[in-house]
Amino acid sequence: MEDYGFTQKEIDTLFFGKKMVAAIGSVGDKILEDYGIKSYHLALLRVISSNDGIDQKSIRKTIPFDKSRISVIVRELSDWGFIYDSGSGRSSALHLTDKGKEAVKITPEYTRKIEKTILPELSAEELDVLNKVFEKLNAHLDTLVEKDSL
Repeated sequence: MEDYGFTQKEIDTLFFGKKMVAAIGSVGDKILEDYGIKSYHLALLRVISSNDGIDQKSIRKTIPFDKSRISVIVRELSDWGFIYDSGSGRSSALHLTDKGKEAVKITPEYTRKIEKTILPELSAEELDVLNKVFEKLNAHLDTLVEKDSL
């Protein structure tokens, strides 16, 4: 009789992404406690910082969150004074406030602490290789997601 179950290695591979997201969220959220935001808030702030005046629809092309989640995060960041919307009607044009610009400045420290905590055994060279592999995987995953959304 054939065994169609998964080995532990296969299970670990299948759930690696979910595990990594959970670890980054947990570690990242502790780093951001003083700012009163979570890792996903910082991700959105970084997108707005790089694309001043961006609308919510364009954010969806950058961050893989659904429309309602982005809407909730934008509302939270706006209510907390990190961003403002200069758009009118249904169109949005999002910008960072001074408070938002200050929060984005933590990005290099945030990234270093995440790498140091989650990937402590990797050398700088290994981190560089890992980042290159992730770039390739991310580009491939983008093509799969694009095909699915057509």
